[in-house]
Amino acid sequence: MKKFGFTLAEVLITLSIIGVVSAITLPTLTSNTRTAQIGPKLAKAASMFEQANQALLNERGVDSLFDTNLLPADQGGDFDDYLDELRNFMKITILDDENNNPFPNRASWTEGGSTPNNDCRVGNPHEMAGYFATKDGIVYGLRMAVFAPLNRRPHRSYVGGVMVDINGTARPNETGRDIFAFALYADGSLRPVGSDDWNEANPNSQCSWRTQCEPNVPMLDGYACTGHIFANDLKVLYN
Repeated sequence: MKKFGFTLAEVLITLSIIGVVSAITLPTLTSNTRTAQIGPKLAKAASMFEQANQALLNERGVDSLFDTNLLPADQGGDFDDYLDELRNFMKITILDDENNNPFPNRASWTEGGSTPNNDCRVGNPHEMAGYFATKDGIVYGLRMAVFAPLNRRPHRSYVGGVMVDINGTARPNETGRDIFAFALYADGSLRPVGSDDWNEANPNSQCSWRTQCEPNVPMLDGYACTGHIFANDLKVLYN
């Protein structure tokens, strides 16, 4: 009579093979999953900030952030007042300024990453106006422009730079991996650094995701990779 089934030795060998294959493939699958989440998380973070600014403008009945008299670049505004207003429209859990920065290891925004090309910097490169974190763990840091030229068209009036750390206090804390950069305009919109929209308002800049965040570029400019993600359907195609 023919017997069906497996011996204990056969089962143990099979389980061992499965364990080895899992150990080899699991890190890659986990890494791919995390990479696939970068674009959607970044888009969500940018959208929340833009919506908060738009709600602020609507409440004030104005088209430009400069007309709120809240921004330090407007020579009469105060950054803390601006953040206090944003709290009405964003779930901010931590609010602080540069003098008592709760995230000191983010002062350079390049820890563990490449050194950003000067053309890709936004706002005042030496000074952060303030930081805040939201309930979902996203950290925002703002660099306000030393001089922000007023323009009758708010979408062309540059306010400063917004840095976004999509995973908060968790590592890797690298530009192009979890830290990204945007330019903030007076209509409350964000433009990804290195994107076509960003360079349209910065015609003298040499910062472009096409030349500084392509898969074969030896040293990625992490700031320009923000533009890469938004230009490629929120996908991370660089290494």
